[in-house]
Amino acid sequence: MKGSRSCAWMLAGVSIWAMPAAALAQNADAPDIVVTALKRETSLLKTPAAISVVSGADLQAKGVVNLADIQNVAPGVAIAQGRDGVQVAIRGVTTTDTSSKGEQDIAFSVDGAYIGRGNARGGAFFDVDHVEVLRGPQGTLYGRSSTGGAINVVTSKPKLGETSGYIKAEYGNFDTKRAQAAVNLPLGDTVAIRLAGSFNDRSGYSRPIDYNPVFFGTTYHFSAAQARARNDQNDATGRASLLFKPNDAFSLRLNATYGHQGGVGGAPALETQLAAHGDTGAAALAGLANPVPSFLRNNFSQYDAALNYRFGPAQIDIIASHQVMNFKQQNASVQDAAANGGGALYPCFGNPCDVRNANAAGLPPFGPTFQLYYQQNHVKTDQIEARISNADKGRFDYVLGANYFNEAAGENGQSWNAQIAAPLDTGTYVFQAGPVNVTTHKAYGLFGQTTWNATEQLGVVLGARYTHDEVSRVGTFALPYNFAAGFPPPPYPDSNGNAICHYPDTCAGAVNNGGQKDNKVTWRVGLNYQMNPRALFYASVATGFKGGGFNDYDPATGGTGQYQPASLTAYELGYKGRPLEGLSLSSDLFYYDFSRFQVNSGVNFPSGNFALYTVTTPVKLYGWETELNWQIDRDTSIDASMTLEHTSFSNFITGANSLIGNGVSFTGQAVDLAPSFTLLGGISRRVTIDDHSALRLRLNTKYSASYLLSDYNAAVRYRQHGFTRTNASISYELDDARYTLQLFVENIENKVQRTSIIGGTYAGTYGGTNNNSVLNEASDPANNLAFYTTAPRLFGLRAGMKF
Repeated sequence: MKGSRSCAWMLAGVSIWAMPAAALAQNADAPDIVVTALKRETSLLKTPAAISVVSGADLQAKGVVNLADIQNVAPGVAIAQGRDGVQVAIRGVTTTDTSSKGEQDIAFSVDGAYIGRGNARGGAFFDVDHVEVLRGPQGTLYGRSSTGGAINVVTSKPKLGETSGYIKAEYGNFDTKRAQAAVNLPLGDTVAIRLAGSFNDRSGYSRPIDYNPVFFGTTYHFSAAQARARNDQNDATGRASLLFKPNDAFSLRLNATYGHQGGVGGAPALETQLAAHGDTGAAALAGLANPVPSFLRNNFSQYDAALNYRFGPAQIDIIASHQVMNFKQQNASVQDAAANGGGALYPCFGNPCDVRNANAAGLPPFGPTFQLYYQQNHVKTDQIEARISNADKGRFDYVLGANYFNEAAGENGQSWNAQIAAPLDTGTYVFQAGPVNVTTHKAYGLFGQTTWNATEQLGVVLGARYTHDEVSRVGTFALPYNFAAGFPPPPYPDSNGNAICHYPDTCAGAVNNGGQKDNKVTWRVGLNYQMNPRALFYASVATGFKGGGFNDYDPATGGTGQYQPASLTAYELGYKGRPLEGLSLSSDLFYYDFSRFQVNSGVNFPSGNFALYTVTTPVKLYGWETELNWQIDRDTSIDASMTLEHTSFSNFITGANSLIGNGVSFTGQAVDLAPSFTLLGGISRRVTIDDHSALRLRLNTKYSASYLLSDYNAAVRYRQHGFTRTNASISYELDDARYTLQLFVENIENKVQRTSIIGGTYAGTYGGTNNNSVLNEASDPANNLAFYTTAPRLFGLRAGMKF
């Protein structure tokens, strides 16, 4: 199948190249797209880097309503949703530490302001001008946390002298209700404001099912009516923008964004349900009924400013941002309680615990439980970047700059066990474990990149950045009571000074401070050859860097211990151009020598301690990407992309027992979320009805080969099989699309794909790779193994009006 698809792609490419020019004589060239990915405005087809751009108009047409949907329209991108928000992988490069001390491998920014926490990335996709996806390390211009690439969301800016706006509304299945609106207002000749907002409300598509556990001879019954459907939406976000532009040389833009995310919150899907329903529809996403309430409360704000000033031959750009996120959620388990804390050997320590069944079995006075996780994060981020560059193209095109970043991330993650016999009696909840800390990330950098235009055709690129990166944590970590070990539990106090911690108070444990500092110079060297105005060839060698960190426990110190920074060297060879009228084509060969790839998992130490532990390991990645946009005529366009990639761990032993002589080798195996082949394609066709109206038909699809997901703790891997995912829409447009009415369907196949594993739910044989099926371990208990997934089929009606 892979070979046939590759051959089909190459034949299609040959046919395009061989098409007579006369057949395309009436085709108009696609508009020249301007991007700011290289920290200055450049033409997309003359920017020597692997970049994909999706316009704001195409986002809705292609079914992109959030960050996770970018993987369906940009090559090389895979996105996982988990308890800590959205995690992005580009060409297999991603982070495995999503805690407050972890950092991303893919930089995500809105209007130039970096957003580091996965839970803070959910409110960006409204009133968007375009989205830029950069593939490959961006160590020179972006610095830290851009080891694998960057995603830039650029919102619509106020326009001088123009009164305009739009209103959009949507209704769909799962009682989906969405609305988005914006208005642009001039205030004199030099000032304009833009007000925009969005609202999303949708019932959960992961519905509960009846649960009838049996413990020590007693049967309990929990009806689906006792729990609410998960993976819902209840969001609202607004943005106010002001532009002051007294002349062509000076502009100042101010943004203020406020948002709220609410509802029940997300939840994984049970593997038993996924398998029983063939990964199809909402029925495959069900979880066990759990009466313990789940909820999500996330309030966030961002204030940013951009100043641009041109004086003579130079331009100054300054971007500053202040962000605040107050995140709170309670996740109650949807897996089998027997596998998630049931029968745990924890004492009551004075609470009115349910002791009937436990005493009858001769166990300590604590019975089976539901597990829940209560999380609070308060994150403040301040950053500023200043750049100077040449205003007009010359012999040397340069960017020089400096930036400063400071993030204080307060983390409070408390795990609790709720008595299964009285799950709503919070006075009986028993504390399990949790961190309470403030982690500070600080970084500053000095960078510069120049292109020496040696001739009209040949350019030499040289760039370098010095980065100072540091992470420090001050706080505590409370571990579970260990009654079975034969010692009494430590008297964990709560945040109010009580001797014993009770839900939902913060439980303070042992001191758990740590820190790490790194200094790094990253660089880029490249050659650009503009063979003619319609063909650019480029080659580059670039390095990427992400700061090191510290482990919660290290046997060498008996406390926290440091691990090394991530380090990557990338080699790229590419082409961009317009080989035919109306056809934009880019192609890129890449090879990554990822000498230090950071992997985080839980491990056992010879001392008997168990802790999360990050190691660095070498990885190789190489492949080929091709992307095209073809405006066949004024009414028909095609876009397509293809990615072929091979990834492998060079020398990697993992598993909870890897440090005590019983590890499992992943050497030679692919990294997570890195399919060997993906193909994206779309076609748009406008059909004229009369002088005032038309129909627009849109179809886009994605094919992905299989990819792996890892439970590094259990040293077990799961294979998500290859799949297609297709969206379609038909729109009625009136008066040059001033009024639109659209019928749409997303994920026509109604299949869902696994994107991440819930750690600690695997209970089968230690070690292994499930290459032939997602689950083939007979020893896995039913209703235990769980995965976060993509969404099922969504369909509905959209209406819009522009003015």
